[in-house]
This record gives sequence, structure tokens and C-alpha cells, in this order.
Amino acid sequence: MKFKKAQGEVSGLVMLIGFLIIIYVLMMPPCDKCELLDSVCPEYCLSESYEGILLSVSPGSFSNEGQTQINHNFESMNFFTRAEPEIKSLSKDLEVSKSWFGSLDRTFSFKLEDLEDLDSSYISFLVMEAKGELYVYLNDKQVFFDKAKEGNLVKVPLPLEYLINENKLNIYTNPPGILFWVKNKYLLKDLELTTNFVKINSIEEKIFQIGDLEKEKLEDSVLEYSVYCVENVEEVSNFRIYLNEMQLSSENLSCLSQDKKLQINSSNFIVGQNKFRFILDHGNFLISSVELANYLDGPTSLDYGFEVYSKYEKQFNVHFDSPSQDLKSFQIMLNGHIFDIVFEGVNYSQDITNFIKVGKNNIEIISGANLDIDKLEVKYN
Repeated sequence: MKFKKAQGEVSGLVMLIGFLIIIYVLMMPPCDKCELLDSVCPEYCLSESYEGILLSVSPGSFSNEGQTQINHNFESMNFFTRAEPEIKSLSKDLEVSKSWFGSLDRTFSFKLEDLEDLDSSYISFLVMEAKGELYVYLNDKQVFFDKAKEGNLVKVPLPLEYLINENKLNIYTNPPGILFWVKNKYLLKDLELTTNFVKINSIEEKIFQIGDLEKEKLEDSVLEYSVYCVENVEEVSNFRIYLNEMQLSSENLSCLSQDKKLQINSSNFIVGQNKFRFILDHGNFLISSVELANYLDGPTSLDYGFEVYSKYEKQFNVHFDSPSQDLKSFQIMLNGHIFDIVFEGVNYSQDITNFIKVGKNNIEIISGANLDIDKLEVKYN
């Protein structure tokens, strides 16, 4: 009787533990749950960030005295329109012939991608021996018919409307007619396919973050950039800048190197993700030293938000990049927890895993003195 009673108590304890485990799993964050159970995770878990980066911002220069300046720096942009030839060897030596006693025709296949960027195409070959008439067909359409001369380099244009992704090239000569003892024959050397693709890069986009306080205290904003003409062209090219789909400027660029400044109204910015779009109609220009300087009213601290969907088997770090080797001393507040940051050199990282929470997180920089931070990132690995 006592054995049965003990057995019942153990069974009840096992059921209780199992019930608590089920409740624990059900209450786990969705991303932690799917990783633990090795099941299919929602899409937002898989695309939580790019290369483990949850937050990447450029705080810039700020202090507890006077006006705060926040700099957003962007990589250079290379706009171009150029033709890039590609040469493919189809055959080093080839023979085509036809007589009453037999024929030798040649067929070649080649593939083409990005047909929308193709500007022109042709085949070329050197005629070493020629008798009769030479025919060239592209995808069953005639592109060449002539009596080629020995020693000539022949170029045969391939009409763009005849070209497809997978192409067939037929080369042959005509029969000798009633002259049964005659053999028409061509010996060709270095049969090559040349394609000229037009490479165009006319649009560049730059994405950056604006925090709540930055937007609230923003007084003045200036976009600075340098224009360098890479290739001289006679005609001018129109250059347009958009911010969050609103056009800020439109100007014609000639082949001159110059520095530019563009004043931007604070109402054009939004809290969160903002996007610049730069469009150049044509030409080859390098746009470098691209910097957005935002000037805030008075001293301020800077705060940024980011979201975490899962903490399962992850380590979180905060990383700072600074342009100077000087001693930096300031504080950050992460979800209500304050940290003292002191370092020399141009970069610094600190583990913040214990203070990260699933859901929305907030990190704030509190400067005790003049401070210049090029980049603030929150990462996980």
C-alpha cells in the first residue's frame, strides 16, 4: 500500500514538472521558442539584423554646453555610364566546305545574360583560305552572305533583336553547282564573339537614423559633398537629391570639381529611418566627402531604440568608434542601467548581454564633456 502511494506521488510530481515545462515553453519569446524546439522560425527572427548588427548610428559631436552637432557620414558614390566589351573565343581554327561528295558545316552555341544592358555585338574572324560564298546564320536568321577575301579580317554585326539568352551560330559555304569536281572551302582563324555591355550606375541611396531627441531639438541641417568629374563630356548632366521621397535639389553638373552645400529644412526628417536618394542622368562623376551635419538646440543627450526578438545563445556588445586617440569619458544608459565608459584610442567594445531584453530596447549617451563619436553599434554574435 505504501509503495503504491509513493508511486502515485512520483507520478504526480513528474506530471507537475511536465506541466511547468510546457507553461515555460509557451511563455518564451517566439524566436527563442523556435530555436529551442528546432522548428521553423518566423521571418522576422531570421532577418533580425544584417550581420548581427541591431543598431548602427553616427552620433557625431556633442557636449553638455552650447550647441550640439550630430554628423551622419556616408560612403562615396561613383556614378557612371560606360561600355564594357567582353570577348569570347569560339574557335581558334575552323573549316567549312561543300562538294558533291560531302559537306562540313559548323555550329556554335553561346549564352548571353543581361540582354537589357547589351549595346552591340559582333563576331570576327580572319579568312585564311576562301572559295565559294560564306553564310552565317544567327538563330536561323541570316546575318552574313558574301564572298570573303583571303587575308581579310571580317566583322559580322549581330542584330540585337536576333539575340536571346541561348544562341546558335551556323557557318557554312554554298555548293559548287554542277561542277562535281570542285570543292568550295573556307579556312577561318580566331573566330571571336565580342559583346559591348553598357554598365550604368545612376542611382545611389543612403539610409540613416534620426532619434527622438535629435528630431525634437533639430534647428539647422546642412548636407555637404564634393563633386569630382571622372570623365570629360561636352553636355551637362542633371543631378537630383531626394530625402524621404521629397526632392531637395536639382542642378546641372558640368565637368568641374567643386564642393557643395545644401540647406535642409528640419521638417523633411522623420524619427527613425530616413533615406537620401541621389540620381544622376548620365556621365561619370564621383561624389565624395558626403556628410549631413545636424545642429541641435543646446546641450543634449542622445537616445536610440532597437528591437531584439531573441536572446537565445547570443552575446550582445556595444561598440564605439571615435576619430581621435584622446581619452574619452562619458556614460550610457541602457534600459535604465547606467554604465561608465572610459577609453583611449579609436574604438571600444563592452559586453551588455545581461541588460538586453527581448522586445524594445533603449540606449542613451550622456556626455560629461566634449565628445566625438563616429559610430555607435549594438551587435550580437
